[in-house]
Amino acid sequence: MRKLVLMIAVLATGLLLGSCGDGGGSSRGAEPPDQVRDEPASVPDNPSVPDEPTSTSPAAPPRPSVPESFEIRGTWKSVGSTGWGQAQPGAIILFAEGQANLYSPQDTYAFYKDTSGYRLDVTGLLGGSSSFRVTIVDNDNIELYSGSGSSAMVVLKRLG
Repeated sequence: MRKLVLMIAVLATGLLLGSCGDGGGSSRGAEPPDQVRDEPASVPDNPSVPDEPTSTSPAAPPRPSVPESFEIRGTWKSVGSTGWGQAQPGAIILFAEGQANLYSPQDTYAFYKDTSGYRLDVTGLLGGSSSFRVTIVDNDNIELYSGSGSSAMVVLKRLG
């Protein structure tokens, strides 16, 4: 009976989250606004509004070199001051055979290298998905960035 109540609560939460945002009930509505994949913004030209000076924009941190290969499988601990999903500070995160517990207890993930570096795509148990830019600090420390953000959303340290 407890499992049934828990499953109903999880499904109801997913439905509520899925109905927020775009009103269409898509999985994209379940994502926080900063989790949405990058899309080009269309800004109308308005000559009456002067352009913002670019010198006030915070500079992005320098990117470390991208290693030829990297293995994410294993046990990690969230050590940053912020978190995402289940990857809150102090949480243990396991990546094994295409499954992880980053967003929900039973995520699927794809970790791959593209032309700009490493990426981590995560799909949660209820279908919500997010994509992260992965900065590999060294073999035992990685940082996950969402969108074009300049501060790490999740910082993970390999255990063992």
